[in-house]
Amino acid sequence: MTKICKHCKEPFKPTRRNNAYCGNSCQNKAYYDRRVINDPLYSKKVYQKRNLAIKAADQALEARTQRALQEVRKKKEEQQKISMQEEERQKRAVQEEEERQSLKLYNQALKEEAEQEQQRQLEKEITELKAQRERKKKAKQERTQKSIEDLVEAVVSLLGK
Repeated sequence: MTKICKHCKEPFKPTRRNNAYCGNSCQNKAYYDRRVINDPLYSKKVYQKRNLAIKAADQALEARTQRALQEVRKKKEEQQKISMQEEERQKRAVQEEEERQSLKLYNQALKEEAEQEQQRQLEKEITELKAQRERKKKAKQERTQKSIEDLVEAVVSLLGK
């Protein structure tokens, strides 16, 4: 057997014979409606309570929104701080790399300069050794020439006698 709910007017199957409503929610709503109709002060109190509850809910929502905004701002600031630190690290890394490159070039230039200086020293020593050999060779030739001249004189003096 089905009955019609006294509040929402929907058909329902009652669990007991004396059920007039489809459920507790319809029963409570009907009670509230009867109370508001019969007692105007009650409806004013309910209206005020609801307004206060709505205001409290709005204030709580506003507070949660403000906290959420603050958290978002904090996170954004932290992210900006982290990104700035990362940029600084990258700049330092670039500067360090540039310094390494410039030091490498400087060391390479010093090495080349040292090699050139060493090459000049070697060339100078070679030139000095060649000059020394030439002097020795010249001295030997002069001695040989003098010895030959002495022998020629000795031979001439022996032959001439």
